[in-house]
Amino acid sequence: PTPEQVQQAKARRKQTGAGQGGSANTEWLDVGHECDWIQDGDLHGGILTATLSLAMNYPEMTGDEAVQHIFDVMAKRNDFMRLDELHDREDEILRAFESVQNRPGPRPKINISQIRAEFDEVEAEPGAAVDEEAASESAAEAFAYGDAEPGITIDGVIVLPNDYVGPEVAGANIFKILAGPRNLFMRSGEVVEVIREPKVGAIFDTVTPDRFGTILSRGGRPVFQNVKPRGEMALKLKSTCPRETAAKLMATDAARKLLPPITTVTECPILVDADGELKLLGRGYHPEAGGVYVSHGRAIPDVDVNTASDALRALLSDFRFQSDGDESRAMATVLQPAFRMGGLITEPMPITLNEADKSQTGKTYLQKAIRSIYGVKPYMVANRKGGVGSLDESISTALRKGLPFIVVENVRGAIDSELLEAMITWDGPLPVRVPHHGEQMIDKSHITVQLTSNGLTTTPDLANRSCIVRMRKQPSGYTFTEYREGDLAAHVQANQPFYFGCVVALVRAWHKAGKSRTDEKRHDMRIWAQTMDWILQELMDMAPVMKDHAEAHARLSDPKQAWLRRVAIEVEQLDLLGEELGAAQLFEICDTHDIRLPGGRGYYDDKQGAQQVGKVCGALFGKVDLELLKMYGDSGQTDELTVDHFEIQRKSVAEYDSGQRKWRKVHQYTVSAK
Repeated sequence: PTPEQVQQAKARRKQTGAGQGGSANTEWLDVGHECDWIQDGDLHGGILTATLSLAMNYPEMTGDEAVQHIFDVMAKRNDFMRLDELHDREDEILRAFESVQNRPGPRPKINISQIRAEFDEVEAEPGAAVDEEAASESAAEAFAYGDAEPGITIDGVIVLPNDYVGPEVAGANIFKILAGPRNLFMRSGEVVEVIREPKVGAIFDTVTPDRFGTILSRGGRPVFQNVKPRGEMALKLKSTCPRETAAKLMATDAARKLLPPITTVTECPILVDADGELKLLGRGYHPEAGGVYVSHGRAIPDVDVNTASDALRALLSDFRFQSDGDESRAMATVLQPAFRMGGLITEPMPITLNEADKSQTGKTYLQKAIRSIYGVKPYMVANRKGGVGSLDESISTALRKGLPFIVVENVRGAIDSELLEAMITWDGPLPVRVPHHGEQMIDKSHITVQLTSNGLTTTPDLANRSCIVRMRKQPSGYTFTEYREGDLAAHVQANQPFYFGCVVALVRAWHKAGKSRTDEKRHDMRIWAQTMDWILQELMDMAPVMKDHAEAHARLSDPKQAWLRRVAIEVEQLDLLGEELGAAQLFEICDTHDIRLPGGRGYYDDKQGAQQVGKVCGALFGKVDLELLKMYGDSGQTDELTVDHFEIQRKSVAEYDSGQRKWRKVHQYTVSAK
């Protein structure tokens, strides 16, 4: 500018009151070939201030002229490094200049000292929630130049908490930026992101302070922090966000309020009830059901109810179930995940337990096919006993990942998990803890738990919270259905949209019928049982869902019946069906095939083992009176017990032991298959 222009600028400043904030601020506002706008120590603050000064004091100047003037000043200083940076910020300068020039009405004062004092006063009270309204009008107006707000600068450049802006104010604007792309979410009070793991798919991953700092500067986004060089405000470029600062930002109320809440991540569309209407949520983030993120989404075809019923029943045709009640419960496990993921039944629903009499029965394969219908992969956990890597610890880790299926495969013997029981019955978020993390409350309402076993015993409470499907191995030589895609799992995976459309059709028919239920009362989780029972009987012409379930429940929660079932399975495997076997022979089978006797110690010699077999069978079949046996003679007394598809007969007779010179009871056991 010419000396005349400098004098005109000074006169305009005097009229508007601009430049009353101190000597450094006056220097920035003094335009002319003698002035020094860009303060030593930081480039960006100087550029912005110089740009605003030109816009305020030279309304006739164009944006290009302002940019060229700033370049000329830096060239005169021979500051070639900053000239390169200026070239990178040319668009930013133009936007800031035009924003101020186009601002309607009188221009307010810019008083840096007042701005600092206002923000210091607001943040003086510990714990106070600071926002833009808490600051003075002049401070808010000053930050509004160039479309900037407290916590950010123009063009989405992030400014961290500093001497002038506290964590809540900075966080309010930072999380507005980060919440937009739907990459970060708030889950149970923790900042998470959705990532993809090989062989698992989309899962939740906790964002650490170090990771948060990386996210802030994602895509080359500049991160700045205000500092106090010689008492005045300036912006200092930060290569990354410091760990401590990141932790403070993630702990702000702004993060909790502005980041979208989330409970579920899945690769399949989800059915939800939106104001009485069923809505299918496709790919992307949705606020329904507590927050849902669908990472994939293929078009789901419309399927009529009859076609849907026939198609889903055909999927079960190659599996051999203990009874038609077990087949109905298998179908209930096909439908249940849709109700869980979308929150269509808000009351507790059971775990699904597939139990087989032999290996290679298809119990695990059936559950895999069910998961393929929903296009998701599970989180696999192992049944370990206590300590590091225990079952409860593995379940806690799985809950934190957020996958819709947790699978515990091939459980043998006893399973006693307080967390698993609480997960099924606890109303509301579940407290979980894993190593290196504090306790966290996790919403588990969308998660389906699948168990498989060849010989499982549980607590009575867990048995009451299970949907038990008993399966048998197909006879040798059985011909399975052939599909052009290969096996059943490949067929379902290739036609996943159709089969999921079948599930949707049945759920829509149930919803259209007013969410109908039967009066089924033979399960602790009655809403689930009554809903499934109505769909199975009314829409699919299948057996009642609880048919024969009481038998499976009684045996599952009774270690003695579970032991007898395992012994009967081994008798069948050894081709000893119909043979009379004594207690010593039964113990030999247990010892050879690692079948633990209930109610006693782990090791027995042959005599002790036979005696323990007699005690267990006595508890199962009941005691017999020796005097009555003596009266019955050789015909003795016969008792029968049914366990699954086995009938076990005990024949008891009285026999005189000449060596001991006394009568004793002798028992023979015969196993047959129905």
